[in-house]
Formats: sequence, structure tokens, C-alpha cells
Amino acid sequence: MRDVRPDIYVATWSLAVNGRGDVPGQLREWQGLDAVAMIRSVAPDMHVLQTHWPDWMRRRLPPHYIRGYARIAQSIRAAYPDLPLGVQADIGSLARMVRDREWTRRFAAAALEGGYAAWTAYEYHLGGYMYDEPPRPLRAERTAADELIVSFSKRIATPSVDELRLWSREGATGTTDTASHLSGTVSNDSLTPLELVDAVADGNRLLLHIRHLPSRAFSLRLDGVQDTPERWLLKGRKGHRNLPKHEVEVP
Repeated sequence: MRDVRPDIYVATWSLAVNGRGDVPGQLREWQGLDAVAMIRSVAPDMHVLQTHWPDWMRRRLPPHYIRGYARIAQSIRAAYPDLPLGVQADIGSLARMVRDREWTRRFAAAALEGGYAAWTAYEYHLGGYMYDEPPRPLRAERTAADELIVSFSKRIATPSVDELRLWSREGATGTTDTASHLSGTVSNDSLTPLELVDAVADGNRLLLHIRHLPSRAFSLRLDGVQDTPERWLLKGRKGHRNLPKHEVEVP
């Protein structure tokens, strides 16, 4: 790979697990894993400790469980003190392992406290917040004089043109007061309906064709965007409709 793409960064992965005794030696014998030898062979730009199944299968796994990886990390740092280390959790492979946003936040804090340069999470798109929170518009961009693409926080379904409603709020940027800013809403209530011609969803993106789209910057309010519970790994959980108060700025 380096012959073809000398500009890319390379990371190596090995398993880590809480345990007693010579855990690195046990991983070497049972799993055929030797992180130090792997790093010596590959010379990566980063090494990542991946949570092994005996840990991530624990129903009440505390977010600071990676403190138990200190001995494994220490053996790597002793051999390669300048190599950045990362750590990887699993937050959604099975129903009993789904972790919510607060758990993930505390895990991230524990990773930084443990001296890790980065953290990641396996199946991050199936974390608890993806089941519990409604789709939220994050960014909007113009693709034509009468078209917008709005990116949401999760996958969405193509809405019905008859049910999807849009409004513009011109001059809303910078007009929020303290109370409304904390709630994610704006204080100016001068909403103008927009005439929707067509709407198509592509993953988490919503392509909107709007007649007489304002040419100036404005805040866009939407109502009628649904997520896709039928595509989630864990079935039988209710879907969500977006909250109109969560507006997005259109430049």
C-alpha cells in the first residue's frame, strides 16, 4: 500500500481485555496476537486497542472499563513511547450492549484520561442515541437556484410532498436570545411558507426542490421528516419525526 499511496496513514489493531496475570501473554497464546511484534513489522502511524468480546458482552460494562487495559498499553508504550495509541469500544452489536450518548461521552473522557490519542466505537451508528433521538438537520447547501440538500443526523425516509412542510425565516442568524439559544430555537417568529415541488431522501440527505427559493441567507424550518426504524438492527423500536424547532441555516 505504501508503494502505491505513500501519503496515507496506517493504523494497526489488536485486542485488549480485562483480566488477571499476563494478559498480553494470554492474548499472544490464545488469539495469536502480539501487538509489539505487529507494530515492529508494520511500523504504523497509530495502534488501536480493540475491546475484546469478554468485555463488550458485559451488560453493565462501565464506561471507564478501559482502565484495565493499562498493562497492555504500558507494554506497547515501553517499546514505542512515541507511537499514538487509540482505543475502540463496541456500542451496539447486540441489544444488551447498546450504549447511550452519556455512556459514550464518559467512555471518551476515560480514553483521554488514560493517555489515548483517539477513540472510536464499533457500530457507532447503532448507539442508543440513534434509536432514541429524532432526526435533526445539521447542514444545508444550495445545489441549484431552486434546490437544497439538507443533511440530517441519521438516515431518513423520503417524505411525502403533501405532508412535508417548509418555512423560511430571513435574518434569523444572530437574533437568538440566551433562553432560546439554549433550547435550540430562535426568538424571531416571522415564518414564511415555502412552496415545495419535490423531495427525495438519499441516506441522511434530503434533496428539496423549492419554487421561488429565497436567494438571501435564511433559516429553514421543516416538519414531516421521519427516520427509518425498519432499517435498524434492533427491530420493534418506535420511529421518530423531526422537531420543527431544530432549524438549519441556509447560506
